[in-house]
Amino acid sequence: MIRRGLLIAVFGATFIGSACANGPLQQSPITPGLWAWPGHKAANAKEVADLCRNKLEIQFADGRYLGVKLRNGGKALNPPVIDEIGRCHFSRDTQTDHCALKEFADGLILTGLIESRFSYDADKTLRMSVKVTITSGDKDGGRAFDVFPVKCPVDLVWDSLLPTKTPK
Repeated sequence: MIRRGLLIAVFGATFIGSACANGPLQQSPITPGLWAWPGHKAANAKEVADLCRNKLEIQFADGRYLGVKLRNGGKALNPPVIDEIGRCHFSRDTQTDHCALKEFADGLILTGLIESRFSYDADKTLRMSVKVTITSGDKDGGRAFDVFPVKCPVDLVWDSLLPTKTPK
């Protein structure tokens, strides 16, 4: 069942790309659901599963999101850690998502803005060019990078959240 869900997620992301690549976007391709943000194209369903078991984002219909870290250094975090929250708004005019951000790192709360531009590679893979500008709590001020968003299967994430040890 999980393998089928992973295949649907991988092929669904490809379909979204091919459907939207033909003209301007009417809305953000980051739809409600569970997402992972690899810095490279996910090669297969197993890689998507590994990404989703480590860290994911819960995207809500109104643009709000939670970043949830499920593992650190290969070990499950119990409980999982919310390391980022925010709210995004898609602009049809500029074809970008603009997000208010709060990031929790090393005991600090960093606030800032995220601007994401969407494009599709030749193979129709969704690419986000992301610029993060930290406005408080960080000296470097920001960073820019590309990610290749993938949807995480709900069953896989649910199984990752269940504790592996039963209470005695």
